Amino acid sequence: MKRRSPFPLALALCVLIAAPAAANDRLVIHEWGTFTSLQNDNGDLIAGVNTDDEPVPGFVHDIGNTVTRSVSQMSPAFQANMTKGGIPRLHPDVTMRLETPVVYFHLPKGVDHMTLDLDVTFRGGWLSQYYPDAESNTSGEDVTTKHITADTAGALSWKGLDVGGAKKGPETTEHVWLAPRAVQASPVTTAKGESEKYLFYRGVGKLDKTLLPVTLVREPEGGHTLWTAGTVRHFKSWLVDVREDGKIAFQHGHDPQRGVAFYRPFTEKDYAASNLPLLQNYMQGALTVAGLFQDEAKAMVKTWEHSYFRSPGQRLFYIVPKEWVELVLPMKVSVPADITRVMVGRIEIVHPRQQSAMREMRSSSADGVAAFIRKSTTDVKDWTVYQEVSSGKKPLDALGAQVPGIYKSYLKLGRFRDAILLEENARRSAPALKTFIRENRIGMYEVK
Repeated sequence: MKRRSPFPLALALCVLIAAPAAANDRLVIHEWGTFTSLQNDNGDLIAGVNTDDEPVPGFVHDIGNTVTRSVSQMSPAFQANMTKGGIPRLHPDVTMRLETPVVYFHLPKGVDHMTLDLDVTFRGGWLSQYYPDAESNTSGEDVTTKHITADTAGALSWKGLDVGGAKKGPETTEHVWLAPRAVQASPVTTAKGESEKYLFYRGVGKLDKTLLPVTLVREPEGGHTLWTAGTVRHFKSWLVDVREDGKIAFQHGHDPQRGVAFYRPFTEKDYAASNLPLLQNYMQGALTVAGLFQDEAKAMVKTWEHSYFRSPGQRLFYIVPKEWVELVLPMKVSVPADITRVMVGRIEIVHPRQQSAMREMRSSSADGVAAFIRKSTTDVKDWTVYQEVSSGKKPLDALGAQVPGIYKSYLKLGRFRDAILLEENARRSAPALKTFIRENRIGMYEVK
C-alpha cells in the first residue's frame, strides 16, 4: 500500500529533519499512547490511580476476571471490591497508568500481507487489557496476590499476526475505540481470528518519581516548576487548566536548557473556550513532528478529547523522550521495520479547586450519606444520573437538592477523586471523611 504524504506542507522541512520518512520497501510501525500519573503539590506520586478509566468495549481482554456487582449492592462511590481491567481498583502499588497505546501497521509498497510476531513488555508494571487476543505472562492470580515491584515485567505477545487484508473489527459505539480507527493503516488479524485496525493494550505500574522523566512542583505564588531527570532536555510540554465552565487556559513549555522550566500562574484573561481548538492543533502538530502521520496524530487527539481537554482539572502534557519509552516499555518485532513510538506524558495535578473541595468535605456533615446510599442503590434513575455526573457527562447541578453536600464536594475532586480522598484522609483525617469513606466502602485494595 502506497502511503500518502504524512504531514502538512508547513511542517515539511522540520519533519524531514526530525523524522526522516521510512523507505517504501520496509514495514512501517507507528504507536501512540499516554503515561499518566497523579502528583500532589510537592511532586509526590499518589497511589491507587487505576480508577476512572475511559470505557472500552466488552470484547477487550482482561488479564483477570472483572468482578461485577448488581446496582443494589453498590453505594454511589463504591470502589473496594471492583476491578479495572482485571486489576483490583485502588491498588496501592499503582502510581502510573499506561493508557491506550495503539499500534498501527503500514505495509511496504506492493505487499498485501505480512505475518509477524510483536512483543511488548512493561518494566515495573502489568499489561492489563488488550485486543486482539495475545499471550500474557500475567495471570488473574498474580494481580490479586502479588505486589508490583521494580522486578515486575508484564508482557504481551502477538504471535503469527497477519497484517493486511480487509477484515474489520467488532461493532462498537465506544468513542475511545472508534476514534483510532480513522487512520489509513493495514488491519491485523490474529491466529484465533480476531481483527482490528490496530493493536490495543493498557497497563498499570509502580514507578518512583525519581524514575520519571519529569516532575512538576507548584510554587507558593501559584506558578509551577518543571524538573527533568538525568539527561532529558528537549521536548514539547503544555500546562493546561480546564475549568468547570468549559473555559481552558494553557501555556507552552520551553525546552528546558538546564533541566528546569517555569510556568507562570494563570490569570483570568488566560481562560477562553476558544483556546480548545488552538491547544488541540498545537498538540497535533507536535505529534506529527515527533513522527506520527497526520491522521494518526488527529486520531490520538480525538480519542482523548474528553479526558484531555474537557474534564475539569489541571494537568501537564509532554512528549515523552524516546529513550525513556524504550527503557520502560521495550518492543520487539520479528521482521525488519521502521518503528516510531510517540508517547504523551500526562501529570494530573491536585489543584487548589480540588483542595477547596476537600476542605468542604472535611467541614461537612456526613448526615444523610447512609440514606442517600439506600435510595440511590434502589432507584436506577438516581443511580444513572449520579454516574453521568461522576463521569463528567452531566453538570453537578443535575443531581438536584436531594444529594448531600458532601457528595457534591466529593465529585468536585474530579478524576482520581478516590485516590485524592484517601491520601488526604491519611494525612489529615476528619470525622466526616471517615464516615464517608466507611459508608461508601472506599479503600485501597489489600494485597492478599
